[in-house]
Amino acid sequence: MPGLFATLLALIASALIYLASPRQRLLRASFRPGASLGAALVCVLASAWLWCVQAGTVAGLCAATGALAAGLALAPFVGVYWRHDRHTRVSGNKTATPPNGGRPETS
Repeated sequence: MPGLFATLLALIASALIYLASPRQRLLRASFRPGASLGAALVCVLASAWLWCVQAGTVAGLCAATGALAAGLALAPFVGVYWRHDRHTRVSGNKTATPPNGGRPETS
């Protein structure tokens, strides 16, 4: 059970890191980077500690790093899918592209 909780903490940390990015695609505006990255750091440290208690120091650090890397690798794909799915539900057209052609918004 601690391994599952540690993995969830690492995935939450990766989501917070992704949401702090200015290029994230899930929300219209990114989170405040300081608060989001601080919470992500706490989640990563808690995940590493839980994994180290469960599996030992080296294996725990590898497991926590691997879970964080997996979440960071999947976050952009989830963001693009979420945004595309939300856009097609609004327009009703399955082949529609976003209004800006999928490019990041510039200010």
